[in-house]
Amino acid sequence: WPTPALASDRHAFQDSTQVQPMQKEQRRQPADTTTPIETLLHDWLQRRQELTVLYVAVDGLRQFTPKKVPITIKVQALCQALLDYLCAGHFKVFERLIEEFEHHDADSRALAARLLRQIDRSTAAAIAFNDIYDTEAHCAELLDALPEDLSRLGLVLAERFELEDQLIERLQQRQPQPSMA
Repeated sequence: WPTPALASDRHAFQDSTQVQPMQKEQRRQPADTTTPIETLLHDWLQRRQELTVLYVAVDGLRQFTPKKVPITIKVQALCQALLDYLCAGHFKVFERLIEEFEHHDADSRALAARLLRQIDRSTAAAIAFNDIYDTEAHCAELLDALPEDLSRLGLVLAERFELEDQLIERLQQRQPQPSMA
C-alpha cells in the first residue's frame, strides 16, 4: 500500500491541472547572457530528445523489463532526465527567451507570456510525477499505478513540447521593434 505521503503526491499528480504554476520569484535566477540563444535552445532540445527516449523506453518496456535492469531504475533515470529538462528550461532557456522577446513587438511578448504560463502548469504536473517515483522504494510501492501515471505524464509532455515549439517558432519568426534612435 502507498504511504500517506505518496498517496497525496499521486493525488496531486492526478489533479495537477489544479496546481498553481511556479511563482516567478521561485524560479528567478540571473539568465545566462553569454551563451547564444541558439546554443541554449540546441542543448535544451537535446535534453528533450533524451527525455523522450527514456520515456518511450520506460513506457514501452515496463511489462517486459529484463531482470538485470529493474523498471524502478529506469523510472528513476526518467525522473532525473525530467528534472534536468525542466530545470534547464526554467532556469536557463525561458529566462533568456523572455529577454529576447523584450526587444520585439507587443504581440510576440504577449504570446510568449501566455505560452510560458501554460508551460508552468505542465511543470507542476511533471514535478508531481517525479515526487511520486523519485526513489526505488516509491517506484516499487506504486508500480501498479505506473502505466496510468506514465500515460498522464505523456499527455502533459506532449502538450508542453507543443507549447515550447510554438515559443521557439515565434522567436524565429519575430521582428525586432524599430529603434527609436
